Amino acid sequence: MLRNLSRGDRGNDVLAVQKGLNLRKLPTEPRVDEIGVFGPATDAAVRRFQSRNGLVPDGIVGAKTRAMLFPLAVVTVQTFGFRLRLPSLLDPPSPRFRPNLFPGQLTLGSDPAPTPGLGPLTLPTLAPSFSYQPIPYPRLQFPIATPPLTPPTVPGFTIPVHHFELQPGTSVSFGRRVDVSFSLTVSGVVMIGPENGRHQEFASGIITSTPGVRDGGEWTVGWFAQLTHVEQLARFGNFTWQPNTQVVAGHGGAPFLSVTAAPANVQFDANNSLSISIGGPSVTATFAPEGASLSWGLASFGLVGKF
Repeated sequence: MLRNLSRGDRGNDVLAVQKGLNLRKLPTEPRVDEIGVFGPATDAAVRRFQSRNGLVPDGIVGAKTRAMLFPLAVVTVQTFGFRLRLPSLLDPPSPRFRPNLFPGQLTLGSDPAPTPGLGPLTLPTLAPSFSYQPIPYPRLQFPIATPPLTPPTVPGFTIPVHHFELQPGTSVSFGRRVDVSFSLTVSGVVMIGPENGRHQEFASGIITSTPGVRDGGEWTVGWFAQLTHVEQLARFGNFTWQPNTQVVAGHGGAPFLSVTAAPANVQFDANNSLSISIGGPSVTATFAPEGASLSWGLASFGLVGKF
């Protein structure tokens, strides 16, 4: 019978546990000295291993921890062959005799004993049986180290979204003539740096825009990504200077890709949930199947709701 191991134990079984921990540790975790003494470093490594595998991190190598640390299993396969009943040459031929391999003379899973005379080809039920059988470690002085049967743990990848924004706005642009349009964006914002100091923001979401009031056109909707530099204007209270670059991939009358540079945006934070955005001149390059175009933005105005 294998004993439970904990801090202070010594022996070959402790040495085996230390080897198993080093075999299954994460790349960022330290190695355990393989000296056969269950010390503080081994205790910490056991608790890390237990936490990572959904076990109680008590530092005791018992049956569950040992089975997880030294997985060893075999697969057994059982198959059944064919049983062929041959005709007797001494029996008189049957008036309804047909060769025994013709259609209609094949029987699956026939269990009764065969009767004398010519008869059909009889096969037992064909049922390969697969089973999974774990092997215990009876009376081993130290367990056998085996490769892990599960892939190593990969840390999850998360994007630290600081807040979400809903921003209705209007813009005045100059193409063939001065025109006005409206837009609505919904985005998630990732903040790089302190919120109340100089920092960068990456926003991504959905933007929809109306056609120009004077020139007309198509409604557009698309995905956008925007990179903004936020510079606190200390002399002007809650005002910040926010130059940004935005890329939009969307569809209106046809698919399009646009890139906008807006160096003169200023935002006033009324409180932690509501801001007012005022933009100056900007330039937009648009690429569509019918060709490329360049337009100028004269000014923009919007409300920014943060939640």
